[in-house]
Formats: sequence, structure tokens, C-alpha cells
Amino acid sequence: MRIYTNRANQSIFFAYFLLKKFGIDTIYVPDQGGWLTYEPLARFLGLKVRKLRTDLGVPLEEELKEIKNSALILCSSPGYLRDLSKLMWQIKDILNENNSFLINDNSSGFSFEGDVVLMSFGKWKPVNIGIGGLLEIKNETLLEFIKKESLDKFFNYQVKLSSDVVKLAKKRLNNLNLIVEKGIELADSYKKRFKDYLIKEIKDKSLNVALVKNDDLINELKKENLPFRIMPDYIRLNIEGISLETKRFFDKILKELNLER
Repeated sequence: MRIYTNRANQSIFFAYFLLKKFGIDTIYVPDQGGWLTYEPLARFLGLKVRKLRTDLGVPLEEELKEIKNSALILCSSPGYLRDLSKLMWQIKDILNENNSFLINDNSSGFSFEGDVVLMSFGKWKPVNIGIGGLLEIKNETLLEFIKKESLDKFFNYQVKLSSDVVKLAKKRLNNLNLIVEKGIELADSYKKRFKDYLIKEIKDKSLNVALVKNDDLINELKKENLPFRIMPDYIRLNIEGISLETKRFFDKILKELNLER
């Protein structure tokens, strides 16, 4: 079941609301590579919040096995610097074995694996509309619960997204693999250019580029108006360095692919 929402934060809220109604009272959030509203939205709904320890955004198996009768919200590309696309199904299986659920924040477009999947269509995301988001419920038990409680009607009643935005979102979602592939290619080109500054621990395919913190490099990035964030940074990674924000160039990629409108 897919619902097009007003924004990603509404998708997160709906996911939490559904799981709370189902009986989940605890949300695990990653210790890095997450989003700023994961924790406050959970607390607003009266849910308990626990931190999941990760290895630079990659969940540790022993930590996942400790999650019981709860839910974990996790980006399929933590900080847009790591790639969990081949691990998400394993993460979901480990959680499901302990009566827990995986909420996949797939704003990167890397993976649709999860019990609940959400996306942002905001600026600088692959869908890159500037408004709107997605909520997809994939778990059969949750789908039966939604039908029983008529929650689909409740969710849809809250959404005020225009049909034009939904139409454009569907068009770009149909081309998502190509859009993401082009984003990765662009990031790879900057990895080659700044190869002497790459953080060696981070070798994943990505939409941003992890670089060591260096004053000369920072001056060069500023001179060329290349966007970056200084790390450690919760929405990137907990490591000393720079995130070169190549994901901010999706408007150019969409133009090249004739997917602006």
C-alpha cells in the first residue's frame, strides 16, 4: 500500500502512529546517519526512544539482535555516504525474528526493502520536487491491521498534496534507478578528482563524498562554490571529515534525463 504524503516528516509520523496503534512502544534510531526528526516525532507520540550503535552508519548484528518487540528506523544510505542496499533484507529478517519491524527511510532511493518504507521528495533528494513524500506499507500483518482499523482512510484524509505533484513523483519514481545511478556516477567523478582526500574507511557507492578535513580543501570547495558539510554530523556520519554534498546536483541530473516536469 502506497500513500503520497505532504512531506517525509508526515511519512515518519504516520509510520510511528501505525506502529503505536499496533502495540509497539519503542523506536530505535541510529546513532548516526539518520534524520533530525526521528527522535522528536517518536517522543511526541509518547514512544520510547533507544539508540542503535553502528559502525559509521552500518548496524552491528549483535546490536540488532537485542531489538525486541520494537521498531528500528534506518536510512538505506546513512548520511548518503554508505550503502545498505544489500543488507536491508537481512536487517529486516533479524528484526522480524524478534517481533520487531524495520522502517526504511529510502529517501536516497537505494532500497525498498523493509516492513515500512518512506521517502522524501524534498530538494536535493533523487525525486527532488521540493515537496511531498511517500509511505509504503509492505508487511502483511500491518496491512491487515490497517484494513481492520481503516487507517488508510485516516492517512489519506490528512494528505493535501496536489495531483500534479503526485503525477510528477510517479514519473520520477518510475525512473528512480536511472536517477540514482546518475547520482552515483556524479559522486564517483568527484571521488576521482579528490582521490587524495578520500576517507579510506568509507568505500561504498554513495550520493555524497566523504573527504578528510583539510583547510586547503575547504578553501578550494568554497572557491568553486561546491556544497559541503563538516562532520561529525548526525545526519551524515560521526567521523572527523567533510561530506561533499554532490546529491545537491539532482536538478542538473533530472534536466539531463529530461525529467524536470
